[in-house]
Amino acid sequence: MTVSVTLTGMLAASMKYKQKTVEISENTTVKMLVKQLELTIDSEWLAVSVNGYLKDRWTLLKDGDNVFITSAGGAG
Repeated sequence: MTVSVTLTGMLAASMKYKQKTVEISENTTVKMLVKQLELTIDSEWLAVSVNGYLKDRWTLLKDGDNVFITSAGGAG
């Protein structure tokens, strides 16, 4: 199975890519995908949407999903 992953802003800059296709296994959750991507930010500070809808980390991904990941925290 594959999903399309899009990163934004400083997250994309730190990972050195904005978009890529990722191979995942069946029953992969958003949390498992974030771990697989080895992102440079703690997952607690991320907001993730799947196919245009905000999702929690326990959401199961399906083949062909479009996953958008952005940092949810900011300076305060």
